[in-house]
Amino acid sequence: MKELAAAGDVGEIVMARLYRGGSFPSHGIDNWFADIAKSGGVFVDLSIHDFDFLRKRPSVM
Repeated sequence: MKELAAAGDVGEIVMARLYRGGSFPSHGIDNWFADIAKSGGVFVDLSIHDFDFLRKRPSVM
């Protein structure tokens, strides 16, 4: 797929889907992760890593 995208054979890629797996984290002081007021919740606290991954894509894609 990477080669097809780089050659332009599949058109412009306009969407990416990222999935997370695993159990809800229970680490940290007073389980701060479960408190949305402290952590921002799963979306804020973990999705930043997905966006970081997308930003570091090779320039050929």
